[in-house]
Amino acid sequence: MKKACFKGGSYGGTKQHTAAGQMAGYLFQPERALYWLANSPEGAQIGIETEDDIVIKASSDEITAREQDKHSTSDNIPFGDSSKDLWNTLGIWCKAIKSNEVDVRICKFHLVTNKNLPDGFAKRLGSAMTDQEAKICMGELRDKLSTLPKSTKEIAEQVCNTGDMQLLELIKNIVVSDSSDGAYGDELKKQIRSLLLVPSDVPFDEVYNALLGWIHSCALNSWRNREPAWLKESYLLFITIDC
Repeated sequence: MKKACFKGGSYGGTKQHTAAGQMAGYLFQPERALYWLANSPEGAQIGIETEDDIVIKASSDEITAREQDKHSTSDNIPFGDSSKDLWNTLGIWCKAIKSNEVDVRICKFHLVTNKNLPDGFAKRLGSAMTDQEAKICMGELRDKLSTLPKSTKEIAEQVCNTGDMQLLELIKNIVVSDSSDGAYGDELKKQIRSLLLVPSDVPFDEVYNALLGWIHSCALNSWRNREPAWLKESYLLFITIDC
């Protein structure tokens, strides 16, 4: 029988580390989907990898929130001022707004990461609530165009060419959540427990793992059948009662 042989410490090296980081990123989405299932009104649906990483639809079938999730197991911090992930996300949202896929007046646009974001442009976008604050961010956004690398400039031009009114509404509706907000892991689990009103004497880890398993199973079954993965808020009630 052949023995496993790991040469030069290759086990856990670059290839494996990259795969583990990517898998953690994929598994971050069901974690976030469970939060939204617990935090959404009656009749809502939560999509995983549909129009966005996470999408929330009201009972009226109108999209009320779109979320881009960036999970990192390295020292890299997502949503940097010149980063592709920030500008690609803004580009996806602007395209959806221009094509009337979403009503920018009622939809919230979430940037979420497990990292602690520094005080940069993404944080300023997330804190712009008023027209004046949004105008300042819009000006900064367009000023950045000349400083961006070639790989990002094309999508950034599409963002900057979005009409003023649409861009202002988008900026006002951007929400940024990072580790300081409990956007992942144990802190997010605490929020989910509170939202589901699970009593303190109930072992919540069992409930939580059962719910995550249900989400994984539903999503995988949908994708295997070449269907979009949509989860109904009403299903959550029956599962938590069973647990």
